[in-house]
Amino acid sequence: DDDADFEPFVRAMLRSMASGFGVSYELLSSDYSQSNYSSSRLSRLSDKDTWQAFQNYLKEGFYQRVYEEWLRLAVLSNVVSLPTYEAEPTRFRRVRWVCRGYSYVDPQKEVEASASAVRAGFKTLSQCIADQGGDFDEVMRQRAHEQEVAAELGVQVDTNLAAAPAVQPAEETGPADTGNG
Repeated sequence: DDDADFEPFVRAMLRSMASGFGVSYELLSSDYSQSNYSSSRLSRLSDKDTWQAFQNYLKEGFYQRVYEEWLRLAVLSNVVSLPTYEAEPTRFRRVRWVCRGYSYVDPQKEVEASASAVRAGFKTLSQCIADQGGDFDEVMRQRAHEQEVAAELGVQVDTNLAAAPAVQPAEETGPADTGNG
């Protein structure tokens, strides 16, 4: 029966294509029917590494080059006015490319691992935030703004459990007076 052979053939072709692209079969086909949680998680982490390497290649080999050429031509044609560009072009060429981040597979464990890596000095907050597609400066500005608004409104926001003061139990006043005595 030709129909029975078609699905395995397509699956084999997709597996070959995925291998050639350096990604998992599941990512390429969106078919998770033959994988379990552990193998899907492993595939996802491997795919993340592949895409991050590709993103870094694009940042360094493409985006930055295009940006620098665009900037040079924009200044020369007076589309962009940067009076000090000629004196300090490297200042204007410094940009930060923030690529797509990747959501956590197991958020609680991965956040704890990131926090431990920062505390141990293996990673920086900037790296952890970038892993999720964020920009350190933007996140810090937003956190400062949130803390400012929370303080203004008298709202307690606990963003650092390790440094947060322990919650003190309410003061006990002794046994309740029942009026019978």
